[in-house]
Amino acid sequence: SGVVIDDPTYQIGKPTSVFVSGTKAYVVSSMDKALSIFDISNPASITELGNIVDGVGATRLNDATSVFVSGTTAYVVSGMDK
Repeated sequence: SGVVIDDPTYQIGKPTSVFVSGTKAYVVSSMDKALSIFDISNPASITELGNIVDGVGATRLNDATSVFVSGTTAYVVSGMDK
């Protein structure tokens, strides 16, 4: 099994929801106000594919609480849109 530990390179402080689709895990973080996507195809070597944080473009992820993925689109619920 694999483990991802939050460090300065990841945006997963206080994760609130995880959605797994195929070989990808989508993690939302209320503390880091982010959505991170991980490749979990090899549990011994989980890698981050990318992330998006609150305030980038029109993104509002302040207090992100859950995530759902359909196809290539991730839907994130956030509690506080400032």
